[in-house]
Amino acid sequence: TRCEVGDAKIHGPFPQSRLPSHYVVDAAGPNYVEHDFDNYEEVDELLMSAYGMSLELCKEKGLGEVATGLISFSTKGKRSLKQILALSLSSLGYWAQENPETTLKSIYMCAPSKKIADKIVECG
Repeated sequence: TRCEVGDAKIHGPFPQSRLPSHYVVDAAGPNYVEHDFDNYEEVDELLMSAYGMSLELCKEKGLGEVATGLISFSTKGKRSLKQILALSLSSLGYWAQENPETTLKSIYMCAPSKKIADKIVECG
């Protein structure tokens, strides 16, 4: 199933999976490279929507924790890494604040390197 930009899809359960999780969530964030203008408000909303939709799907399945990668990280265009991380963390925090009744109690952000993990901590 195709995942539109700003949306997410959940797959599973996969009880025989060798992954530590039985579900996989795919989220499609925007490609910032395609936008060479200074007003990114609409594009940023798509990024935030991708995170929010991912978490909504986890909530619907009654999951207790989720680990997410950095959406749109490799297509950030003129956006700085710090800007993308700030938007990402803000999206996760906003969703958690708006959904206090959720079963989702732990949200982890995965980084592809220690350097980026350090930046996540710095932005958080």
